[in-house]
Amino acid sequence: MNLAYKYNETNTISLNFEDIYVGSLILVNYNHQLNNIAIEKNINLINLNDEIKLEKTSINNLLELVKVSKIQNKLAFVSGFRNYKEQREIYTNSLKGKGFEFTSKYVAFPNHSEHQTGLAIDIGEKRKFIDFIRPFLPYDGIFEKFRKNASLYGFIERYKKNKTHITNIAAEPWHYRYVGFPHSHIIYEKDLCLEEYIELIKNYKFNINPFVLKYKCFEIEISYLKYDSNNLEINTNNIPTTVSGNNIDGFIITQWRNCNGNL
Repeated sequence: MNLAYKYNETNTISLNFEDIYVGSLILVNYNHQLNNIAIEKNINLINLNDEIKLEKTSINNLLELVKVSKIQNKLAFVSGFRNYKEQREIYTNSLKGKGFEFTSKYVAFPNHSEHQTGLAIDIGEKRKFIDFIRPFLPYDGIFEKFRKNASLYGFIERYKKNKTHITNIAAEPWHYRYVGFPHSHIIYEKDLCLEEYIELIKNYKFNINPFVLKYKCFEIEISYLKYDSNNLEINTNNIPTTVSGNNIDGFIITQWRNCNGNL
């Protein structure tokens, strides 16, 4: 299984308890730590450059986003995937050098960091000196197009200033998280943070009352399914389907139809 999602064009998808903890929509924050065993077993990391790795689907979409936004020569990739040891060292060094108040705002506690999922990337404007913890990424100029395009390629600005009271992380204009399309599009259009989106989708139950998004020639159904048994098998009715765990208690299911019915 690819970390980003389970995908199937056949009639059934089998899920187990571990699948709750993997996927492009897992919520990793102060209250929900990641499952290291599940992540390490399922993650598919590839090199972005000599120093940075990301989950494969995230990289492919990120490189296309950068290309379309025409900022290849202006953008610096600062930090991608980190293992537990690396996150612990960053957290500890920040405590020693910057203190608790700064660290609690900008550095996640080990196993509570999105960087350990391989789905998060810190980016900044190319400069002679780049702050590793807080790289500079402006909202205007050539980077404005990047920000506007991001949701079309599955990325969201994860920590916005107006969502700090929910995320418990200070505004980080440089931190982008891959959640996949169309989720990124909905989050962007409704001005949500990931915490809010996870809660929103819980209102739309699988095979009962899905959230329906009409986008171009597609009708996309998004729904929630709570995990309540040792093994779970869902019927997709042969509709192309992606499934992600939410890292809490169940799954977010996305099904794609064209304007004339099934894909």
